Amino acid sequence: IDNIAHGRTYIKVGNLYNKNSVEYFSSSVNYDYYINKYNIFTPYIGAGIGHGKLTVTYENSANESATGLDYTTRVGSIIDIKDNLKAEIGYQYTKTKAETEKRFIYDDGAGREGEYIGNYKAKIIKGFYISLNYGF
Repeated sequence: IDNIAHGRTYIKVGNLYNKNSVEYFSSSVNYDYYINKYNIFTPYIGAGIGHGKLTVTYENSANESATGLDYTTRVGSIIDIKDNLKAEIGYQYTKTKAETEKRFIYDDGAGREGEYIGNYKAKIIKGFYISLNYGF
């Protein structure tokens, strides 16, 4: 939805992080405020709130998962290329409360046994993004 109070409101669903054995999937409601249009550039600042799921895959063990709220802030610019074609570049910072813990019992074969606790937190996910958008 465009041009609501000089900005856009949208729903975003997808993987924010997927590397090695850790995945963070989020769905959120976001709003980007258009600052002012300068020639072909429309800079914006945005914020969002959502809910995410952290999944950790362990070797020879069941997956662990946890859910939690997440908060997003972003800055960027929309660049007009043609009438309905636009490029977008920006930076996004997401903070979440999702975390999971897994207890491992080990025996190293040399008479040492014990317990190890693996704690995974998807606290902060940040990075640059670029996209091409076509409007119908």
